[in-house]
Amino acid sequence: MQASYDSFVMVKIIQNAGIDVYTDPIHFHTYEWGSQITVFLECLERIFGAYELSNDDLYLEEIEMKLPVPKLKEVRLLLPDEDAAKLIQDLQEYLSHCCDYFELEMEGKFEGEELHVKLSGYGGGLYSSFLKRLVEIKNKLDQVVNNHWVAPNRDRKDDEVA
Repeated sequence: MQASYDSFVMVKIIQNAGIDVYTDPIHFHTYEWGSQITVFLECLERIFGAYELSNDDLYLEEIEMKLPVPKLKEVRLLLPDEDAAKLIQDLQEYLSHCCDYFELEMEGKFEGEELHVKLSGYGGGLYSSFLKRLVEIKNKLDQVVNNHWVAPNRDRKDDEVA
């Protein structure tokens, strides 16, 4: 039951992030402990568009994955080098998180336009707190890019050539 609740919370997290779970629902009921990893991965795919696992066995003590984060390139272009480096460092530190109730932890780092995430621990745990942090990191990068977006010149007539 606790695994199903964790799965339900993950679906709610992505719904709150603006992902449509009504027309394309996620089956969140799980029958055994640890099997909510599949819901976690489906939620990651919906938030980040894709993920790549280093190994297909989801029940190993360590699971490594890569998530595409194309906004990283934009952040590095928009912010001064020091500010971009500081933001990325802060986000990487925020990635380090331990499950409050089980021996499962997450850590990660940004490389190029990808986020490399490693989950470590034995026997599974609650994944919703990890998903919440990953969504917050994506939202922070989106916010930085959106706040630096420059609106096009609205004084120009539609028939004028730029």
